[in-house]
Amino acid sequence: MIGGPYTQSDAGTNWQGPYEAEAYLLVKLEYDSQIEDREWYFETVEEAFGWVRHFKTSIDPIVIEGRPD
Repeated sequence: MIGGPYTQSDAGTNWQGPYEAEAYLLVKLEYDSQIEDREWYFETVEEAFGWVRHFKTSIDPIVIEGRPD
């Protein structure tokens, strides 16, 4: 995790994410052996804070199946 959570109200009119998402984190994402910085969107701010709590206490990655798009 690099930063966040950032919310729609933080971004104001500059919000680039899905309308139904409340927040996003800036994360390091590994896919197909490539690592990149990516915005990861969450339906609720609480879901985003769940990831923040995880990474404050663990270095274990969160594994998500499927394509990152």
